[in-house]
Amino acid sequence: MGNCECFQGLNQTSSDPRNVKTSAQPVRKSLAFLPSNKGKHPEEMYDIEKKGAPLGSGAFGTVKLGRNRKTGQTVALKSIAKKGRGKVDMAVLQNEIDINTAMDHPNVARMYETFEDNQFIYIAMELCSGGEMFDLIIDEGSFSEAHAAILMEQILRAVFYMHHNGVVHRDLKPENFLLTKKAKQASIDQNTLKVIDFGIAKRFDNSKGEGPSTLRTKAGTAYYIAPEVLAGKYNEKCDVWSCGVILYILLCGAPPFAGDSDQEILEAVKRGRISFNGVREFDKVTQDVKQLILQLCTLDRAKRINAETAVNHKWITTRQTLSASRNSQGADSAQLIAKFKAFSSTGRFKKAALHIIAHHVDEDNLRKLREQFNRMDKNGDGELTLQELQAGCKELGIMKQEDVNQLFQTIDSDNNGSISYSEFLAATIDQKTYMKRENYWEAFRVFDLDGNGKVTLDEFKQIMKDDGAAQFSGTLGANMKEIEAMFKEADKDGDGEMTFEEFVQMMEKS
Repeated sequence: MGNCECFQGLNQTSSDPRNVKTSAQPVRKSLAFLPSNKGKHPEEMYDIEKKGAPLGSGAFGTVKLGRNRKTGQTVALKSIAKKGRGKVDMAVLQNEIDINTAMDHPNVARMYETFEDNQFIYIAMELCSGGEMFDLIIDEGSFSEAHAAILMEQILRAVFYMHHNGVVHRDLKPENFLLTKKAKQASIDQNTLKVIDFGIAKRFDNSKGEGPSTLRTKAGTAYYIAPEVLAGKYNEKCDVWSCGVILYILLCGAPPFAGDSDQEILEAVKRGRISFNGVREFDKVTQDVKQLILQLCTLDRAKRINAETAVNHKWITTRQTLSASRNSQGADSAQLIAKFKAFSSTGRFKKAALHIIAHHVDEDNLRKLREQFNRMDKNGDGELTLQELQAGCKELGIMKQEDVNQLFQTIDSDNNGSISYSEFLAATIDQKTYMKRENYWEAFRVFDLDGNGKVTLDEFKQIMKDDGAAQFSGTLGANMKEIEAMFKEADKDGDGEMTFEEFVQMMEKS
């Protein structure tokens, strides 16, 4: 699989998809998660690993390990060249940052913050130390159906979430899924996949369900690209095709569309004929998984299933990939209800800060909460509706329906009718563990727009009212008088500025 390339039209380009042009539309930024780092270099915040080989490297820069000096959090710090040969297209990079920042899902790698100097853009990302799923495939050769199902459930959940929120990735492949832990440290059922690289991702209008065939750019990677992309008229179902190819490869270790050159591969893709004949690995699998592959890779896009149908396919649902956590759910019920109740009585400003802190919690400490969220997320779209929360709490036997209704309004901080992953984490993380000074700092930095160590009323208003910080607008309300009242409550000495110490006092107030 090593000769796969990305394409714009049928011309070979760098295998880095950021080199593919895209006419990306402006994307609303989730500024609630990104502190202002104007004029700052990452070395002011992070100890950057100097010794040894970088975590990764490519045409545009390198990825190194960084450790936050205040919180101790380790991140993958990407440095992307702005100048010189093969420099990144800044519009494409901005598209990647905007879309990645807006993603809020257990299986999408989180972006923490960005920096910039004359030569580089620096991006601090969630550290996924297990490396690419591509390498896991090379090491394993092929997977059992049970293990393939565990991986595919996570992939399809991420894709359904993206499509549900009007984003098509356009370059799904094993290289763009990272494992949070090394294979030697965690078995597949104890590991987590994260999708990365939104360089050629694109927004589309999904207000009427499936997006129209309005995408034109011939972008993607040869083995995984959908036939309609080569024709230059397609929609988000191109990602579904890529998922089918990935599933085929997981089960047998080889791609369904092969050739000695990229052109031969693309010709095979255009024909779009999936065959299991002569592939001994498929002699041992069920008809259900073969059916799913064929439905994912149906040549007629109108007949191809969508991501929602795929993640709820019986081959996925009958694999019971979360059975172990289901068996232990009773032990966690009392803790969950205690956390729900504590969050519901928390002040709105504090809830907003918890939202930021939850975004930075290490993946190792989120496993049980992630599993709980996925159990409640019955349709797999990455969000919880009131009905799903009611059903989840009823299944656990932890709350009355009227109490759940009130809780839902409390957790749904942006008032959009569903609970996002970060909203759920904010309500359920262990406050005794994470309500610490070093973690408060990450939240304070978001409010401190000019980075001078103090938050003014104007900065506070800007964050509260900015369309990009919808999480805060919903949590704290858009009423200006209410915003001013909350600021004055935190500004203990009444000097019109909130210091970090005043912020800490507000957070520690019961």
